[in-house]
Amino acid sequence: MTILNEFLDQDAPTRVRVLTGEDADGDRRGDKQVIARSDCTYYCPDEATARRCIESLRESDERLRSRPDELMLWDWECAYFDPRRTTPTAAAP
Repeated sequence: MTILNEFLDQDAPTRVRVLTGEDADGDRRGDKQVIARSDCTYYCPDEATARRCIESLRESDERLRSRPDELMLWDWECAYFDPRRTTPTAAAP
């Protein structure tokens, strides 16, 4: 059993940072000012899907961060993996 499974078995809140964004790296933001914000959550039905999603985000991050500074007109915050045992339910209209 991994330590993550131990916490999940106790229904403890668990969140793991999988990508570092500008909110954890003050130099990264520089003098850019936030003018808009998006917030996304993805539900992955199994571990394999979660791993593919995290890897895709990592590849996208690396590709975008390799652009010249003058083309870096946006940035993103840290990405977290939040393992849950239940399927999220949609909010009632």
